[in-house]
Amino acid sequence: MLAGQPVQANIKQHEVKCLAQVMHVEASGEGLIGQTAVAMTVINRKKSGKYPSDICKVIAQPNQFPWFKKKGGKVNPPIKFIQKAQIVLDTYYTQEKIPCERLSSLTNAIYFNTIQIPGTKKIDKIGGHVFSK
Repeated sequence: MLAGQPVQANIKQHEVKCLAQVMHVEASGEGLIGQTAVAMTVINRKKSGKYPSDICKVIAQPNQFPWFKKKGGKVNPPIKFIQKAQIVLDTYYTQEKIPCERLSSLTNAIYFNTIQIPGTKKIDKIGGHVFSK
């Protein structure tokens, strides 16, 4: 996929970069499954109807990702994270089933943190993150 080319009609290139920022800042110390799980959770928020329908607006929500506000959204993720974000988005929107059983359990996760967030239902723990709904 060429840089600047949309992943899909409803995903804009700036959203790919924002998703790459989340993957880089929140999960760069995780393996590929952990990075993908974090990305999927953000996409799930976008699709939930409870959050904005733009990935960048999802991560800019108050009290969600403090680093985004602190840095004014100016995090430049390495190209490998932009490429990973594009792959995650392509897979998420074009596959009928997520090709990894571990990740397929996260299709309803809209929260992740290093601990379970009170009042949420834990779905899984991958690496250093607890995923819940």
